[in-house]
Amino acid sequence: MAELERLKQLNEYGAEYSFKSTGTSVSTAAGAEQIGESDLFESVFESISTIQLSERTYPIPGMNDAKSLIRGTVKFMARDEVEANFRPPAEAGVDDLTMQQIRPETFGKTDYDITGVSADETIDIVAETSLDDDEQVIVTDLIEYNPDNIVTAVEFTVDGENKEAETLRPGIRAGDLQIYPLITPQYAKEEIRIEAKAEDAGDTELTPTGVHIAKGDLVGDLT
Repeated sequence: MAELERLKQLNEYGAEYSFKSTGTSVSTAAGAEQIGESDLFESVFESISTIQLSERTYPIPGMNDAKSLIRGTVKFMARDEVEANFRPPAEAGVDDLTMQQIRPETFGKTDYDITGVSADETIDIVAETSLDDDEQVIVTDLIEYNPDNIVTAVEFTVDGENKEAETLRPGIRAGDLQIYPLITPQYAKEEIRIEAKAEDAGDTELTPTGVHIAKGDLVGDLT
């Protein structure tokens, strides 16, 4: 119940509370234009809330549905928790707050490819990962890049609490991928673990998708 209240508050915060003006300027056809952190958030969110496959762009459904929650979290962190200006990842200094799509490096990994999984085996998609005081993770979707599609359920452990297992059927097809929006976004401030149950033997590349919100010194190199 406490977590649901927290998510509700952050959703309301994202819908109603304004970012402060940053004084940042961008070049436009009319010259330099002042923009605020709300505009920066919209720009960053737009850039990370889709996936590109061949020549088609697909929205990430769970992430887009969770936009108010994500905006509220960024605003709350920027104003009340880390007290930092919000900047796009490529421009963020070590003391600025920024946001990027979750990457394997967020969890100390290089990829999500797991081979040789046995039928009925439980595997760690993400081993228990501790988060810094100046970072938070919101997982909104799971994307299966492997056509074997062997995983049928996942279970999150978030900030020491075991969440109820969630079934991954049916998914949303995007090209050769399957996208599974989570019923409730998983919002981690301290630690996170993601376990998966494989129905059949084979390989999986089930990829947690969402946002990593952190100070610049905690965001890995994007190149």
